[in-house]
Amino acid sequence: MFKPGVFLRAVESDRSLVLDELNRADMDRVLGPLLTFLGGHDVSLGLSGPSEGTRELWLIHGSESYSEMRDREVDGVRRREYVVGTDFRIIGTYNGLDAHQVYRLGSALGRRFRQIPIAPVDVPTFSRLLDTPLSHVQASEQEDVRDTLTALYDHHLRAFGETISPASFLEIPLMTGASRDGVVSLRLTEAYVASVGGWLTRQDPELRDEMGRDIVSAGVLTEEDWNWAIQQIRFLA
Repeated sequence: MFKPGVFLRAVESDRSLVLDELNRADMDRVLGPLLTFLGGHDVSLGLSGPSEGTRELWLIHGSESYSEMRDREVDGVRRREYVVGTDFRIIGTYNGLDAHQVYRLGSALGRRFRQIPIAPVDVPTFSRLLDTPLSHVQASEQEDVRDTLTALYDHHLRAFGETISPASFLEIPLMTGASRDGVVSLRLTEAYVASVGGWLTRQDPELRDEMGRDIVSAGVLTEEDWNWAIQQIRFLA
């Protein structure tokens, strides 16, 4: 018996389909059956079931802005049509950097998507994004933690450019927390290693060491803390 999947359910409910980190899966297999439709052609999906009263199932391009599922009869044949409106979108996020950890988007499927690169946020925006995670830090320490993390993000952004993700840095305040006596429960350096260390092991060692010298020279971290961090990330490689 036929059961509609997430794509057809999105069409039926007149909603766009959002696929987060779509290339964590083999998208040529996941979306491969849609290639013909995404190429601009209506496609037959087979029959709704083997019993009497079954319907032909079709996925078709509509001329209206909205999407819908409709039942009708065409030349004496009962049909169930999933009509995709002109406003329907498949929106996916794509990790193009960690090539050894994700699937590549095949050229045939890639041609059917408009690909929009999104750069990392700038430093002032990152500092503002810290407002919510900093609520997990003792109030008296929030500004020091903000200054340190903003400076760390700035150094990483200048050293590694588009390969850096702010998300890992935004997790650091959640890992430091706030204890009753006002002392951060986990040192920023330890939280930095836990959150960013895995990514840092995959970066060019020369660039990483140069960035480390700049971080220490600017007083963002002490030389002792930076050396400790580098020692720890070797276990993450």
